[in-house]
Amino acid sequence: MWTLLIALAGASDVTEVPDFKQGDVVVGYHADLARFSLWEDGDQVALTTEEHHVLSVEAVVGAPYSAAFVRVPYGLRQRIAYTESRSMIYDPIEEAGSLAASDTVDIGREAQEGRGVEGVWIGARGVPFHSQRGDRSTWVVELAYRFADRTNLYTDDGSGLGSGLGAPAVQFRTAFSGERHSHLPYLEATLLKSGSIGVELAEDDGGGSIVTIAPSSAAQLLAGVQVMTRRTAQGWFALDFRTRAAYFSHALLPSGQVLPDVLSDTEGTVVTRSEFMVFSAGLGFSWQLFQYLRLAAGADLDINTPYRVEHPYPIRVGSDSVGVRIHTSLRFMIR
Repeated sequence: MWTLLIALAGASDVTEVPDFKQGDVVVGYHADLARFSLWEDGDQVALTTEEHHVLSVEAVVGAPYSAAFVRVPYGLRQRIAYTESRSMIYDPIEEAGSLAASDTVDIGREAQEGRGVEGVWIGARGVPFHSQRGDRSTWVVELAYRFADRTNLYTDDGSGLGSGLGAPAVQFRTAFSGERHSHLPYLEATLLKSGSIGVELAEDDGGGSIVTIAPSSAAQLLAGVQVMTRRTAQGWFALDFRTRAAYFSHALLPSGQVLPDVLSDTEGTVVTRSEFMVFSAGLGFSWQLFQYLRLAAGADLDINTPYRVEHPYPIRVGSDSVGVRIHTSLRFMIR
């Protein structure tokens, strides 16, 4: 649900750009694990869990004061499961669907699960300032585009659901870092504008309907500091402390994606998910094993503001919902 922005990294990665005639190959693994509590009129009516595991390969080629890159993510597994759910009924008093008014426990809902290649990213990075050129800090400006992918979580191509959001997107990112003795503070700002895509939703009678969905656009601000703890002739080791605030706009998504049960009136239609914010804190490390290889890993804890899951139903994701993001990468540097 929150996998909209490029995976977080440490200061040594957010401003990493190879020089002219040099390059990087980055193999990364990213996992989003989340537990969402669903509330209606002060009562908890369901629990939803989500996991998203992505293996990605990125190639970066350096040019004068810039670099170009391509990133190919593969969704190893994307799964939404429903626990402790109730059946949706029509509440004549509220004149709306309700889980809270139902006493029937619904345990028949199967989890949604998919895998496959997700939208490919291409982009360019500019480097107006760089500490290796004698500047006091490093400044990176990036513009990237994500291609649409019709093998996504909402579409079954005959062999099962795909993975990812499916829709195209444009992303602008800028990052600063500057070494201060053994500390390397950094700041990163990211804007993502998501497009729309038509998907075919499967129906119980074996048919399908084409609908247009539009995942959230997003804005993110990341601040952190990398603390060098060890230097050797071959490399270095550093701890990374960071915090993040992210805003996600409203989204148009298929009804019943997160809710465990919906009325037949909205099933197979597109509904609006309201906007919300996510606040995070994380810890990681970067280890330069030698000149041409760097290992990075870390984890971040997410909490969100409450938001309405689908506009036809008075059900909200609670503020007690939590998410954990785990990421690791190997950067092979061609120097």
